[in-house]
Amino acid sequence: MALHRDIEDARQAEGQTINKKKIIFAASAGLIVILYLLLISRGRPEGFILGARADNAGAMYDRGMKWFDADGRPKEAMDILREKGLTHFISGITVSPLGEYGFDYVLKNSLRMAKSGLIPGAFLYLSDQACSVDIQGSPLLWSTYPGSEKAFAASGFAENIARDFKSAGLRFRLYSIGHETDLAICGVSMRDDRAKAFEIIKAAADAVRKNDSRAKIMISLGRWWDVEAAVDFFSAAMKYGINADYAGLSFYPQSSYEGGVSTPSIKAFIRNAETISGMSGLPVIASGASYPNSSDGGRSPDPLYPLTGAGQRDWLIDMLAACYNSPAVKG
Repeated sequence: MALHRDIEDARQAEGQTINKKKIIFAASAGLIVILYLLLISRGRPEGFILGARADNAGAMYDRGMKWFDADGRPKEAMDILREKGLTHFISGITVSPLGEYGFDYVLKNSLRMAKSGLIPGAFLYLSDQACSVDIQGSPLLWSTYPGSEKAFAASGFAENIARDFKSAGLRFRLYSIGHETDLAICGVSMRDDRAKAFEIIKAAADAVRKNDSRAKIMISLGRWWDVEAAVDFFSAAMKYGINADYAGLSFYPQSSYEGGVSTPSIKAFIRNAETISGMSGLPVIASGASYPNSSDGGRSPDPLYPLTGAGQRDWLIDMLAACYNSPAVKG
């Protein structure tokens, strides 16, 4: 999943209307980026995942938004990206059935995306909210469960999701168990009771594999700059028995810190990803990434890339190239 790319602040690209759009792995940040994707996709390393996040694509269609190709003709957004080398898309799924992360919405959206020939994947949030480092609350229905019962509930949730997608004719190739679980998952603190947290992750991962043996499993962190903590987390997870295929690392330069000093360069991210992969034994996927295209009053997080549409585009091109060229990064 080359860059779970959050382009919630994406802009109008040439010939396309892409406002407030989330894209993971790769993004359409303009014609130059699309041409770049087309070129590198021809020489893509075998097994490299290049995809787009499409959580709210269905809602945008429902609001009447349209996309256009370079000739100005109306076209499905994912058809445009598929033609330029995109291979996957991913959606977040909450335990709560309501909203754009609920199962029914994700199913409808995924069926539409799959018509473009893209391969689906999912974040299983194990929460009623879309999760991030600081948002890892327990689902309301599970809030009174002890750790072992939460693990049982997580197993049932993951099993139902994987089974129902298969029944709908969808074969999800990647499942992330949680998202950015540095501090907690499902309301269970990693610091206070890591064993219970790992029990929950393992239960969900095992349930997915039971129902779809071809699916790959990812566990992910948000603090890519803390190499020691990341290596400890991934190594301990595997020692516990979590059978993961990928280590996910989010990379948001506007909120990244290393050793107390802001050093959010692409080079630093790749260096750390390679160290984490080498020491944990897991290949890395950039499971969340974005670069701002406008200023909210702050300075540019990386002086090489100004806070403009062109700066965002150049950052994306360089980030994609760095991921492609790293033997440790697989998407």
